[in-house]
Parts: sequence; structure tokens; C-alpha cells
Amino acid sequence: MTTHVDRSERIAGTRPSSIRFTTKKHRSILMAVFAFVCCLLTGPSSACDYQRVDPGHTMCVYAPRNCGGKTLIRASGMSCHDKQVILETHNRLRQMLALGQIRGQPPSLDMRELVWDEELAAIAQRWADQCNAGHDRLRRTDRFSVGQNVAATWTFDKPSPTGEEPEFKRQIEAWFNEVTQIGFRPKDIDPFNFNRQAGHYSQIAWSETYAVGCGYSYFRDPQRGYTKLYVCNYGPGGNVIGATMYRTGRPGQTMCINEGLATSRRYPGLCEIPPSSAGVDYRDLICNAPATTTIDQLQLQLSPVSAAVNKPPPLSSAPLAPIPAPPPVLQPPPIFPPPSAPAPAPTPQLGDMVLRGMQSPLAGLAKLLGQYNLFG
Repeated sequence: MTTHVDRSERIAGTRPSSIRFTTKKHRSILMAVFAFVCCLLTGPSSACDYQRVDPGHTMCVYAPRNCGGKTLIRASGMSCHDKQVILETHNRLRQMLALGQIRGQPPSLDMRELVWDEELAAIAQRWADQCNAGHDRLRRTDRFSVGQNVAATWTFDKPSPTGEEPEFKRQIEAWFNEVTQIGFRPKDIDPFNFNRQAGHYSQIAWSETYAVGCGYSYFRDPQRGYTKLYVCNYGPGGNVIGATMYRTGRPGQTMCINEGLATSRRYPGLCEIPPSSAGVDYRDLICNAPATTTIDQLQLQLSPVSAAVNKPPPLSSAPLAPIPAPPPVLQPPPIFPPPSAPAPAPTPQLGDMVLRGMQSPLAGLAKLLGQYNLFG
């Protein structure tokens, strides 16, 4: 079989009145092109699963590695070592608070042990990818509201290759250290009264929070130099005005059983979330190659109470540029909170650009394909 085209019309430069492809090869090629175009056009509609939570969600609005106007040097998920450091630092500080080892603060009876949450980490990393030393607006998940702590440090001196690594331990301790550097009044624990200057501390010390996930980016800012940006998301989020930050009591007492929880095996004084309740399956070792155990960590593992009482680990100084804590939550947010402000202008996504780019040629493509009898 051959393709027949009227020669007189071709010479005249006009479009042939009809073209009929009858070979299987031609039909297969055209169908493949048509299917590819359809995939491009329909892809964006399902590209963001978080549209069901809010169309303005961070995962929908912002593109990965979109460091607008800055040179992104590193933006990747947390290594196993980073996760261990983040969890150990948070839980060590929460344990000290629960055991009454923080000066001026009453012990906690219901402080949860934090577990690593990959969904929170993915959302935190997407925001860190934007190289914006502030807070995103819509980050909640189907499971809970999400709180956030952010910090940034910078220098104009180019660091060594090892200087690109994150220093989460220092930043988490600096957030928590607001309780001593700025102060937090025990009477503001229950009911909770938000102190903006100590908002990072109160989020870390929020007893009902049990999940954490963090992101990190390292970039060169023309105005600030080499910058490290730290983002940690917490769920359920804290800083809810009028709620209970944590239940107070005597050192060593817990309400874990009353809360349907168990006493933590890793951090006595904290309450352990059952894996089925947390939605994750956290175990002692989340890395194939565990990080080297320090003397302080070893002391806590062997005798957490004794180590916390006799040798409280020193807290780092405040970060070079602490990011103000996000505004408090006036009440527990509904599942689908109405936006309090217009959503930020969406960053162009690849799928969106393809969609806009294909809308105009689509009519022409349909017209072209209409010339062929693909199934004849």
C-alpha cells in the first residue's frame, strides 16, 4: 500500500484535499504522538495531591529547587545521620523539660517522644528549596495541623567543603534556649499564651506534638553571602492559644498510661507513640550506618535520668539570624481552613508551562489529525 497525494495540488503549494494513511506503521506513529500530547495536557491536573488540602499548599505552589535570584549550592533531603541528630536533640531537650531539669519551668507529665516523619520532611524541604528565610503559609497535612521553626545563618567567607553540612544540633538548641535567654512564664503553659519571642521554644515543648521532619538548603545570596537555611515542621502543630502546652506535675511522674501511651524506652520521662498511631514505623536505628555516639549520648542511653540531672548538656547560643516564630493559632484549625490572605502567586511549574504552550497548537493538532483516517 502507498500514500497517494494529488501531484497538481502539491506543486501548487495548496493542502491536498485528502490524505489517507493505510499502513499500520503510520497509524502507530500518529497514535503515539496523540497519546504523548494527551499525557502532557492532563498531567498538571493530577500533579499536586495536596490540592485536596488546599490549592495554595506549599507542595502545589512552589517548585523544587527554586532559589529565585540566589545560587543554590545544596538542597537535598536529610541523611540518616541528620535524622538521628534531629531526633536525638529534640527528644533530649524534651526529656530534660519533662524531668524538671529546665530552670524555672515545671516538669511535664505528658511530653511525647518525637518520631521522624517523611511527609513533614518533604514539605519542609520544598520550602527550604525556595531559599526564603521566612515561613510558608499552608503546610498542613490530612493528618494534622503543622507547626514550623526556621533559622538562617550566613557568612561572606567561602566555607570549606565540610562547611556546607547542616548544623541542626546547634539550631535546635538555640530555638529551645529561648526559654532561658528570653524567658517563658509558667503561668502561660495552661492555658497557653503565645510569646512571639519564645515561639520556637514553645513549639519544641508542645507535648502533643509527636512528629518532626526537617529540610535544609545551602545557597549564595548576593546580599548575605553563603547562607544555611534550616526548616523543621512539627505535627500536630503547637502554639495554639488557649490550649494546654503540656500538663505539669512532679519530676519523674507521667500520664502516659492515662493518655493511652507507653513510657518511652529510649527517653524515660517521655511518652512513646505506638507506631500504628503515629502512622510511621520508627525504630531505634533509622540508618544503616549509625552515627558515632558521643559521650553525652552514651550517658543518656545508659542512664537518662542521671545524665540529665548531673550533667545537663550546654545549649548553644542563639542563631546568627533567628527567624521570628510564626503567628499563633487562635484555635485548633479545621481540616480545611479558609485562607486568611491571598495565596502567593504560583511559581510556574513545568507542567503548567507545557499546558499553556500546548493550548494554542492543540487546535491545529486536532485539525491535522482530522485529515487522517487512523482506523480505516
